[in-house]
Amino acid sequence: MEDIGLKLKRLHDEMHKQANNRLQKKGMTFSQLHVLIYLYRDAEDKTAPLKQLEKRFEVAQATMAGIVSRLENKGLVCSFSDENDKRIKKVMITDTGEELLLENREEILRHNQRLMDGFTEEEKNCLSGYLDRLYENVKKESEETGE
Repeated sequence: MEDIGLKLKRLHDEMHKQANNRLQKKGMTFSQLHVLIYLYRDAEDKTAPLKQLEKRFEVAQATMAGIVSRLENKGLVCSFSDENDKRIKKVMITDTGEELLLENREEILRHNQRLMDGFTEEEKNCLSGYLDRLYENVKKESEETGE
């Protein structure tokens, strides 16, 4: 059996490449799109502290600050200090950012459907569970070795 890590890397790299090629026409990247989706769909009041975004996407502070800065320059998010603790920077999706997501909603859904083409609902659920377990196994190993 081929190395599962290599298969996952190839899948990730190909998805990333295709998404970035499509999004480049709109002046976006895959990472930027995911931050917008998270703010729109999962963040309370469509706002999240920068630290929460760093943890959610498992990137360094400088990386997330760069992503947010580029989104801010495009008018897709705005950032501001927390009113109770000025050290905390919060990020909120703007109306323009929401409009961009809604305009591209069909394309995003089509991409997800293509990705799962040929899978039954049961297989989709199993795959999702398997991927979660793989992730937890990798995280557990990382925690045990201190890496």
